[in-house]
Parts: sequence; structure tokens; C-alpha cells
Amino acid sequence: MKEKNIPLLKEASVSAPPNPPSLPLTHAYSHRHTGTPPIFLLAYSPLAMGILSGKYFGDDRGPTDARLNLFRGRYSEGESRYSLSNAATKLAYSFQLWKDL
Repeated sequence: MKEKNIPLLKEASVSAPPNPPSLPLTHAYSHRHTGTPPIFLLAYSPLAMGILSGKYFGDDRGPTDARLNLFRGRYSEGESRYSLSNAATKLAYSFQLWKDL
């Protein structure tokens, strides 16, 4: 029975689509390290949420069910309390998170 299935396996391996291109784990952005001692890094950008670009702070304010609109006070507290610009507040917050690590 196994001998009959071998040609089918060969045919399946030849006709299978190629694997999608991807980075090996050692070169992935989520798995960076500095060497010795091994300090692992994870890239983060506040731009991913549309904060520094002003997506949620302009006239449009983005979708009403967006996280930054649902919890507006939490994300804009520093701006109103200290009269800082949106970008300065978010960069200071990111720096504080990095410093606490």
C-alpha cells in the first residue's frame, strides 16, 4: 500500500506552490539582539497607532469606535495638563516607557 502512495507524494511535492517569502527568525524585526550579553530588542513606533501623524486629533478624529476615541482622556491627558504638543507628549511617553525597562 505504501509503495502505491509514493508516486502521489512525489507528484504533490512537485505541484505544491512555493513557500511565501519570509525572514528567518534571527533576522525578523521582532527578534533583534545586541550580541553579548544577549539583550533582545523589539521595535515599536507610536506612528503605528496614528498618534504622531495626528490622525485622531485633527478635524476628522478618525472612526468613532477607535481605541483612541473611546479612551480619549487617557491618550490626551498629557497635552491638556502640561500644554504640550501631541508629538512631544507621545515621544516623552515612549521615552519614559523605554527608561523604565
